[in-house]
Amino acid sequence: MTTSRTPRDRTEELEHASLSGWATLSAETKGREQHEPADPLRSTFQVDVHRILASTAFGRLKDKSHVLLAPGGDGYRSRIDHTLFGCRIARTISRALRLNEDLTEAIALGRDLGAAAFARAGDEAFGLFTEEPFRHNHQSVRVVELIEEEGQGLNLCWEVRDGIATHTMAAEMPATREGEVVRLADRIAGVIGELRDALAVGVIVSEDLPETATSILGPTPEDWITALCTDVVQASADTPEIRLSHPAAAVLDAMEDIAATRVSGRHGVLAERARGAHCLSSLVVFYVDNPGRLPSQFRNGGDPELQRVIDFVTSLTDGQALRLFNQLLLPRRSPHRL
Repeated sequence: MTTSRTPRDRTEELEHASLSGWATLSAETKGREQHEPADPLRSTFQVDVHRILASTAFGRLKDKSHVLLAPGGDGYRSRIDHTLFGCRIARTISRALRLNEDLTEAIALGRDLGAAAFARAGDEAFGLFTEEPFRHNHQSVRVVELIEEEGQGLNLCWEVRDGIATHTMAAEMPATREGEVVRLADRIAGVIGELRDALAVGVIVSEDLPETATSILGPTPEDWITALCTDVVQASADTPEIRLSHPAAAVLDAMEDIAATRVSGRHGVLAERARGAHCLSSLVVFYVDNPGRLPSQFRNGGDPELQRVIDFVTSLTDGQALRLFNQLLLPRRSPHRL
């Protein structure tokens, strides 16, 4: 008696027939921490994409700022904007190189689930309380393994978790080519997105950019993305690593310097980030002193109390953090007239 093939079987056969020898096949995944029966419709990596999209942490990304801390104002870019922008770049490169686009998408969508409110303020705020610097990629892994689903985690595949943990340039190299694609796409999305927004609101003008940016990549941010994606595909074809050519890498380095000094390094942005860090660090102090005020999910568990406090405060959106700061740490209005 023969067993009918499922849609997942056909997807796996298509991967075998069409993907590059460098690609990670879903049928060859190292699996999940907790064994699950195979989904008859979707590949293992497609299942992970759906789980990430349905997670609480992903839904909150739309209310967390990414750069130019000005919630609701000009130049505001939410964390979800950056996540989707980087995911689009990563999928474009992955498809062109015949890598596993589903794995690429899962890593790209899940990479910032552990990012805190107020852009990079969390790095400063939480680092005050920990021996090791706070890294949002490490926190993203905690989210998918230990925090989502009331502490049960999402039970993602090993390859997805590895890609999330290693998607920043400061981390060790990813174990898969798809993870390498996301790592580089995240950097491209961060630099180009920041400069594009800065140009749009007049923080910088085109003359501030390195001359090589326009001469090598083209005149507009859309041209830069196309040129950089094309360069990655050409430089990485039939090689054991995902990379830019030396000229394109030098241009991206120069553009990153401009973004760091003229955009995210501006006095107003740094001052706003410091206020955000003060808000987050103050909430950590409050909940360390009052652990009984934590939501029930974060009150108990095997982790130290400080880690559970950081897990909770990291999960807050910009608006949630501000409301809690106002409710818990600012004096109530006096009923007496002054």
